[in-house]
Amino acid sequence: MKLSISILCDNFVYAKQISDQIRELGHIPYVFDQREQFWNENLVKPSNLAIVFVKDLVDMPGMNLHQHPAYQKGHMNYVFFSDRDHLSLLKGAFEYFCYGTFILENGGLKEKFQSYIQKCELNFRYQRENSKLKKKVYDQQNKIEALASEKQEDLRSADFRAFLREIVDKIANKMKTRDFFEAFCDVMEANEYVENFAFVEPTIDGNKVVSPYYPGLKYKVLPSCFVGGERCKSGIENLGTSLSYQMACDFFERDFVTLSLRLNPNDRAFAIVYLQVPQELIEEFDWDLFTSLLSGFYSKSLLSKARHQVTDKSYHSPWGLLTLMQEKRTNLENHRVYFLDLEKLINVANRYPTAGFQWGVFEDHFKSSLHARIDMKYDAALYEAMGFVYLIAEEQAEVFEDHLSKLSKTFSYWRYFENSDLILSESLTPRIRVLRSHFSTIRNFLNQQQAKVLGKVTVAPEVNKLRTIVSNEHRPLIEN
Repeated sequence: MKLSISILCDNFVYAKQISDQIRELGHIPYVFDQREQFWNENLVKPSNLAIVFVKDLVDMPGMNLHQHPAYQKGHMNYVFFSDRDHLSLLKGAFEYFCYGTFILENGGLKEKFQSYIQKCELNFRYQRENSKLKKKVYDQQNKIEALASEKQEDLRSADFRAFLREIVDKIANKMKTRDFFEAFCDVMEANEYVENFAFVEPTIDGNKVVSPYYPGLKYKVLPSCFVGGERCKSGIENLGTSLSYQMACDFFERDFVTLSLRLNPNDRAFAIVYLQVPQELIEEFDWDLFTSLLSGFYSKSLLSKARHQVTDKSYHSPWGLLTLMQEKRTNLENHRVYFLDLEKLINVANRYPTAGFQWGVFEDHFKSSLHARIDMKYDAALYEAMGFVYLIAEEQAEVFEDHLSKLSKTFSYWRYFENSDLILSESLTPRIRVLRSHFSTIRNFLNQQQAKVLGKVTVAPEVNKLRTIVSNEHRPLIEN
């Protein structure tokens, strides 16, 4: 192995004497008579061994030999020599980590150089082996880190999949007893990763995009967005999407995720969810799958309502329910009768006619929501818009009352007002009354409620001017 050897000496005789001895050992040294040239050349290509005359140990600003980068990194090794005239300078060599020192006049130079070269070759070989080992360790470390990172990603992916399954399972379980919006909000409100969230959907008439009310700390009720012209009756139109997104940007200080729930991939969104979660979750969670699953739940909720509206045979006309009670007069005591009093809702609807209460849609949705919560036989009727009357067997009454109570408290009554902003401050929650299981008592109570409602109706003046025609009863003559 050929080493790179340099000689720094301004005495030509000394430099030639050392150079000749090294050449005999099979190496060709580079000779420098100025420190600046020596310094610069060894910056580009460091010498393995540098033989330096002690006169160059004298300090030179910016070029002191112990400051040379190649020496500091261990790439260049020094050997210092002196003649008898400069022995006092040789003590400066002991400040360096060097292979050795020698006095030129003492002789035995060839053997000394042989020793220095062997040390240098051995050190060079160790350095190469050490470099190979370092590279091997570095490569192994990179593999270990890559495997650890891959393992961590697998674990994180597994955690996110478990997180997704947990959310989906919880929503599915809650939807057994409530609609999609309530189930979704309950799960998001309790989830540790969700910081804030919002939910928007079009109004029934399609003129607005609104946030349904939900009493949660994390849930943000976004201001209503008026789009007009029934644009959102078949899904949220682009204008509604842009306006609601801008509202979400104003409410959420950091980045958030937008999930558009669709009945079919190419359809407009029928609801939009805004979620504020940690950045790590935004980047690595499978939001497309989550959106698809939520869309499925939302579609199922809509289809369930439609199916219950078509197939529900639990509801009767008011007279039909009274007839049914009369037929059960003998065992009516084995039943319990509940009256869901809608007086507050009716009063608000009458006080704010411009709010545009959707009477028929409210009735259908409330009935289907209750039907979706329970799996039991009951009979009911909406009696003269005063409230719902329910007839339920005594053994199932407690469970039914619990479901009815929860639904009456959480149902979004304000959704069914076209201009819901007018009535947001009003209390709409109905009362639940338990009536005595006696036919005449129930009939009299309902008649009283009807009279109460009719007494609050203001009759237009022109109605009082109408003539009431009373026809005489014609009876057949009985011949004698």
